[in-house]
Amino acid sequence: MSDRDNINDPVPTPISSRAVLSVLLVEDDDADALLTKRAFTEDQAVYLVRVRTGEEALEYIRSASYPRPHIILLDLHLPGIQGQEVLYELKKAESEARIRRIPVIALTSSTHEEDVLRSWNLQVAGYLVVFDDE
Repeated sequence: MSDRDNINDPVPTPISSRAVLSVLLVEDDDADALLTKRAFTEDQAVYLVRVRTGEEALEYIRSASYPRPHIILLDLHLPGIQGQEVLYELKKAESEARIRRIPVIALTSSTHEEDVLRSWNLQVAGYLVVFDDE
């Protein structure tokens, strides 16, 4: 595995020196995170940062020390704070406008209507069902 494939690097680094799109990936599964990273090629000029938990996601987004992502890819099934709770924290009225405006794409294996509706009610920008091979 090359350094480019190590999505667990402690310091976020751009996939490309021409990065123009900043993506925050909130995903606890290493294999899914690696597949997502590989989906973004150098030609797409993406700055991809991965965190593993909802707590880490909220800390990253609220911190002035990190670049604000243009988009968030959020796994709904996380250890600790679940993805929909993270979504609620990001979109609630008390959140800063700069945070509320970040589009969030929900990544999940759930096709349950209540999960889909709750996500839409929490102002998710998209809902992507990812199927497990298991």
